[in-house]
Amino acid sequence: MESGVVTAMRQAGIKPGEEIALYGHSQGGITVSNIAADPAIQDRYNITSVLTAGSPTAGADIPDDVRALHLENTGDAVPGLDAAPHTHRPPPAGRHARHPSDEHERLPPRLHCLRPGH
Repeated sequence: MESGVVTAMRQAGIKPGEEIALYGHSQGGITVSNIAADPAIQDRYNITSVLTAGSPTAGADIPDDVRALHLENTGDAVPGLDAAPHTHRPPPAGRHARHPSDEHERLPPRLHCLRPGH
């Protein structure tokens, strides 16, 4: 699954070094977390943030310099399917957690949207 996403990124014209934000739900969250944790992909692209919803992502070792937000509903069994403890790390030293609306000024100038058939 990860190789298909990376292929789609290349086909969409995303250049090496471009800032990338990855978003995924359920299995898509697993996929984007694994992509963000892959050193070979990190060497090619500048993955800056990951957002997942309803995904078992505790097994992905996402680098500390990637902003990650994992949304989980305690009533949803899916995020716990990896049976791994969830570790929550504080923001890096000298930085504080910010509301997502505060981040709009730091979005990359060109965003890519990958959709089936495009």
